[in-house]
Amino acid sequence: METYGWFKDEFEKAEDTFDFKLESLEILLIERLIARMEECGISRSDLAGRMNTSKAYISKLFNNGSNMTLKSMLVLAEAVDCSLSIELVEKATNYRTESYFPYRKKEYPQTSDDYILETG
Repeated sequence: METYGWFKDEFEKAEDTFDFKLESLEILLIERLIARMEECGISRSDLAGRMNTSKAYISKLFNNGSNMTLKSMLVLAEAVDCSLSIELVEKATNYRTESYFPYRKKEYPQTSDDYILETG
């Protein structure tokens, strides 16, 4: 993301905070989940059924993922026939938010076609 002036300074301060990193990871998971749902033709109602939960719970996760646990992430992955992978990656000297979103083709994706999905 290209930023300028005072906003650039403020953005750089913010992106090094724990909360920013947490939100970035939650957004990444939800973006990948939505892309997978679109790919498989799974609606939010279908997802709720597969998870044996309410549609309201799915909306809560999608709108405010901050309550996600490893268990809820694994249940979400299983519900869309995926596995969940977690890895530790050493921080780069010049940490940037883009490292959380390596599969984006465009700066502001609008559809699942704007992502490169990992295979294999």
